[in-house]
Amino acid sequence: MTKNDQRPSEKDIFTVKRFQQFMWALLFLTIFNLLNIYLGDSESKPISFTVILTVAAIMLYSFRLIKTGQEDFARSMVLTALVLSIVYMTWLNGGIGDTTMMSYPILVVYTILIGGVRVFLPVVSFLVLSIVLMGANSIYGWYPNPVAPTDWEQVFDAIMITLIAAYGAWTVNSDLHDTLIRLNDENHKVVQSRETIQLIVERDSLTGLFNRPACDSHYNTLLDNLSSTPDKIAVFFIDLDDFKSVNDSFGHNTGDELLIAIAAELKSLIASTDIACRLGGDEFVMIIKRDASFDINDFADSILKAMSKPIIINDTTVRLTGSIGIAIKEDENADFDEILTKADIAMYKSKQLGKNIFSYYTAQLHEETLNKSAIVSGLKTAIEQGLLDLHLQPKINLSTGKVESAEALLRWNRGNPNHFTPGDFIPVIESTELIHEIGQWCLEEACRICRRWHDAGFSDMSIAVNVSSVQFMRSNFTGIVSKALEESGLAPEFLEIELTEHVLIQHNDIIVSQLKALKEIGIYLSIDDFGTGYSNLSYLINFKVDSIKLDRSFIAKINTSSEHYAVVNAMIEMAHILNLQVVAEGVETDDVRLALIDLKCDYGQGYLWAKAVAESEYLSEVSRINSSMNSSMQRFG
Repeated sequence: MTKNDQRPSEKDIFTVKRFQQFMWALLFLTIFNLLNIYLGDSESKPISFTVILTVAAIMLYSFRLIKTGQEDFARSMVLTALVLSIVYMTWLNGGIGDTTMMSYPILVVYTILIGGVRVFLPVVSFLVLSIVLMGANSIYGWYPNPVAPTDWEQVFDAIMITLIAAYGAWTVNSDLHDTLIRLNDENHKVVQSRETIQLIVERDSLTGLFNRPACDSHYNTLLDNLSSTPDKIAVFFIDLDDFKSVNDSFGHNTGDELLIAIAAELKSLIASTDIACRLGGDEFVMIIKRDASFDINDFADSILKAMSKPIIINDTTVRLTGSIGIAIKEDENADFDEILTKADIAMYKSKQLGKNIFSYYTAQLHEETLNKSAIVSGLKTAIEQGLLDLHLQPKINLSTGKVESAEALLRWNRGNPNHFTPGDFIPVIESTELIHEIGQWCLEEACRICRRWHDAGFSDMSIAVNVSSVQFMRSNFTGIVSKALEESGLAPEFLEIELTEHVLIQHNDIIVSQLKALKEIGIYLSIDDFGTGYSNLSYLINFKVDSIKLDRSFIAKINTSSEHYAVVNAMIEMAHILNLQVVAEGVETDDVRLALIDLKCDYGQGYLWAKAVAESEYLSEVSRINSSMNSSMQRFG
C-alpha cells in the first residue's frame, strides 16, 4: 500500500465534518429543549429533563472522543442515545400522535449521513418497530395514553413517512457515496499523473537519472544554502572514452545497456543530497556538497573505478573508461551553466592528457579554451578564404640518396594574426568537426600537387597524407579518396596514406572494410609514429600495410643509446621479414643517416635534407638534394 492509499478518503473527511456540525446543532437544540422542559409544567418533567440531560452529557463526552481520534465510537454512542431518547420521549408524550414523531425523518437522514449503512439499517428497523408498538398500544390500550386513541391508518401513515424519509436518505447517501468514490479515484489519478509528469520532466528516460533542467534546479537549491555553511560544491563532468566505437562495434542497443549500467554505478556513489544526471549521449554530471575536509581526489578516483568495472552484456564483457573534469564552487555567485562550462573545459583537458583520468578547472585552462575558440574561428575564416596551404617535406631513399616522395603537412601562415603554430591548431582540428572538411581538402590538394609534379617531369614522385582516426572512421572515407584521385587524375599508387597505430588496434568492421577497399584501389598504406603506441605484429600482417614510420624519439638517440639502437634495429629487421619498408623520421645529422644506412633502413626524412617547404619551393629543393647526392657520389666515386 502506498502512502497515498493511507490518507483519509474524501468520504471520511465529509462524514467527520457533518458529524461535528450535527453535534453543535444538536447541542444547541438540547439546551433549548432543557430550558423548555424546565419552564414547563408537564407531569413527565423530571423524567424528560433527566433523559435530555443524559443526551447532552453523552454529546459533550463525544467531543472528547473526537479529539482522541475515536470518531466511529462517538458517532455510534450519540446516535444510539439520540434514537433511544427520541423514541422514549415519543412514547412518554402520547405515542405517534405526538409532535416528537416529526423528528423521525430527520433522524433517519442524519443517521445515514453520519453513521453510514452499518448504523442506518438497525436504526430504521428500530424506529419502524417503535411506531408499530406505539400504534398497537394506542389501538389496543395496553398502556393508556392521555391523548386521543390512534387507528391503524395513522400508524401506517407514520411508518410510510418514516420509510419514505429513509428511502430518500438512502438514495442521497448512495449517490453521495458513489460521487465521493469517483472524486477520490479521480484525485488519485491526478496525483499519479502529476508524479508521472514530474518524472518525465525531471528524469532522463533511458537511465532514470536527473536531466539537465532538473540538475540545474537542484544545483541552485544547493547553492542557496551554501552561504550559511562552510561547505563547497564540486561538479564532475564525465564523458565516456571512445563510446562511439562501442556503439559502432556492438550496436546502439548494447550501447544503451552500457549507459544504464554506468548510470547505476554513478548513482551508487552519491548521497541522497547529491545529484547525478545525464546531459545526453555519453555525458554525465555529478554534483556533491561536502565540507572542506572532504577528499575530492578520492571521490574522483572512485568514479573512474566504477566506470572501469567489467560489464557483461549478451555474454560479452565490455570495459569502459571515462574522462572527468572537476570544477569547485565555494561561493554563491556562479550559475549552473558557468560552472558546468568550467567542468567541461577540465574534462577536455583529461581527454588531451590520455583519457581515463580527472583534471581540475584552472585559469590557465580557461586561457587555453579561449585560444581554442580563437583557433576554431580563425580556421573557419581561413577555409572560407582559401588561406590554408600544404608544405612538403622530402622523403629520401637512403640507398640512392634520391628524393622519391614527400609528406604533405598542413600550414596556416596566411590570415593567422596570432601566429598559431601547427602544434597549436592541429590538435584543435582533430578534436572538432573541422577535421572532416580540412582533412578532405588536404587529400584533394595533395593529389593535385602530386599530379602537377608529374606534369612537370617528376613522374615517379609520390605524396603522403596523414589521416586521423576520426576521418578514417567515416564510412564514406574511401569514396572521398577515390574522388580526389579521379578529379586530380593521379594514379592510386602515388598516394600514400599515413595512419596511426590507434586506428588499426580498434579492428572494427568499418576500419577493416576501409583498409580492404583502399588496398583494392591501390593506395599505399603506412603506419605513422610506429613504436609509440600499441605496436602489434598481428595488425601488420592482417591489414597488409606497406611500410612503417619510426618515430623521431627512437631515431634521435640511435647513436647515443645502445637501447635505442637495439630497438630500431629490431623494428627494421621485423619489418623486412614482413616485407615492409621502413621510414625513419627526424633525421637531423649525418651520423644518424649513416647509422640508418648501416641498419638497412629504407627511407629517411628530416632537417638533414630539408624542412617542409611551400609547393613553389619544393621542386627546387628536390633538385638541390638530388644534385648534392650526385656530387657526393662523383666525389667518392
